[in-house]
Amino acid sequence: MSSGKTDAWRRFAYASAVLERRWRGLPAAGDDWLCREAVRALKLPLDTRAQTSLGVVLQDGISPRELPSALVGLPLKIVRAPVLRAQSDPPLLTLRRTLEDGTTTALVRDRLNGERCYLLTCGHVVAPDRAARYGEEVVISRLPGGVVLKGLLREWQPAVGPGSMPSTMDAALVEVDAGTLQSLRRLDPAWLPRSVGETVSPGLPVALRRIGGPLDGVLCEHWSGEVGVGGEGYPDYFLQDAIGYCADSPTIGGDSGGAIWGEGDALLGMHIGAIDSGHAPAATAVMARVKPALDWYCIKPFTRLDPATLTPKDWPALPLSGRPPDALATQSAVNAGDQVVLAKTLWGEARGEGGEGMEAVASVILNRRRAKYRGRTTVSEVCLDPKQFSCWNDDDLNSSKLMRIDKQPDDDFRLAMAIASMALQGGLTDKTQGAKHYVATTLPLSLRPRWLNDKRPCTVIGRHEFYNNIL
Repeated sequence: MSSGKTDAWRRFAYASAVLERRWRGLPAAGDDWLCREAVRALKLPLDTRAQTSLGVVLQDGISPRELPSALVGLPLKIVRAPVLRAQSDPPLLTLRRTLEDGTTTALVRDRLNGERCYLLTCGHVVAPDRAARYGEEVVISRLPGGVVLKGLLREWQPAVGPGSMPSTMDAALVEVDAGTLQSLRRLDPAWLPRSVGETVSPGLPVALRRIGGPLDGVLCEHWSGEVGVGGEGYPDYFLQDAIGYCADSPTIGGDSGGAIWGEGDALLGMHIGAIDSGHAPAATAVMARVKPALDWYCIKPFTRLDPATLTPKDWPALPLSGRPPDALATQSAVNAGDQVVLAKTLWGEARGEGGEGMEAVASVILNRRRAKYRGRTTVSEVCLDPKQFSCWNDDDLNSSKLMRIDKQPDDDFRLAMAIASMALQGGLTDKTQGAKHYVATTLPLSLRPRWLNDKRPCTVIGRHEFYNNIL
C-alpha cells in the first residue's frame, strides 16, 4: 500500500486471520459470527486514509440483523455477492491439464539452479483437484503457428478441494526443458514484463494480459475470502490477502493465471477469478500478489531487460561472506541430494544464527570432506556420520521438523539452500580457520566433550566455538 499499513488495514488483517482460522476449524478469539458458515469474504478499500468501512460478504440465508454494526471499531458494510469463481478455461499461453485451461503468469527460473526453468500459473489451473500428481504432463498450447509444447507439473499450492488449507497464494510451477525454454524465449519479447513490482495503491492502473489483448482496470480493495474452482462442493479453498480490481469489461474463462501488469509493465500479480460485486465501484475480479509466490518457490521471472542471466544481486539479500561464481552453468554439477542434506544440516545446527553462522557450519563440513575425516568422502556422508551433527540424532527434539523442512521451507531453510549451493560450488569463504569441530557456547561445562580438555577455540562465530586442533 502506498500509504503504509493503516489502522483500518490492521483491523481488516485481524478479521481475516480470525475468519481464516475458523475456516480451518481452529479456535479463534473474536466475534462468533465471523465464521465460514456466515461469511464468504471480507473487503476493504485500498484507500484507507479516508473514513471507510469493512465490507462483509454474507453467505446465503444469513441476515444482516444478526451482525453487529462494527468490528474492532471499524463500521461494517454488508455486501451480497456470489463466491469468487476461478476462471480456468486463452491468453498469451494456455496451460491444460485434463479439462482445465488457464493462462501463464510468467516464464521463471530457479534462483538456486539457473538451469531449471518453469512457467508460473495459478495452482488451480494445473492442479484443480486432489487427483493432481507431481510430474504430470501439462500441455502448453495456443502458441503462434499452432505449436504445442509440454511441461511437467512440479509444485502447486493450495491443494484444492474439501479440507484444503487457507493460502496467501494460488500458484504452481510447470517445469520446461531446454528446448521448450528456447521456443518460449523466441516469442515476442513484449510478453515478458519489464520488471517485478510490489506496490499497490488505490486507483493504480493495471492490465490483465490476455491473448486478445490486454484488459485494463484499476486496483480498488483488499480481499480475503472463499474461492470456488468448479464442480460440486463450492467453495474449494480460502484465499487471504488478495487484491480486488475493477476491470473495464468482464473477465472470461481461461483468464485464471493471467499476468497482472502495473505501470511500466511491472509484473504485480496473477488473475484468480471473477466476482459479481453487486455494486460499483467495487472489484469485479481478484488477483493474488506475485511476490509471495516468487519468494516461496525461490524463483525469478525472465524480463525484457534480463532475458537469460542471473547476477549476484539475484541471490538472497542476506549476509553471505562468499559470492556465487560468475559462470552459473556449474549449477548443474551440484548434487541435488548433497545440497538438500547440507542445507538441512545448516538449518538444524545453526538456524537463527543468520548467514554467517550457517556458513561457518558449512565450512566445517567441507573441511571434514576435504580431509576425509572418519573416512567420509561426500558431503552427505559427512553430515549423516552417526553422532557427529546432533540435528540428525534420533532423540533430537526437532528431528520431525528436519525431515519435512524441504517440503515446507521457511526463510532460514531458503537461506540454508542458497549457502549450500554456494558451498558446493567452491564459492564459500572459510572463516573458521580450517576447523573440523565446533561446540555451542551455551553448552554446560558438565556436558562439554572430553576432547575439549585444554583446548582453546580458534574462533568464535555466533553461538559456536570452532576448533582446528582436534585430531
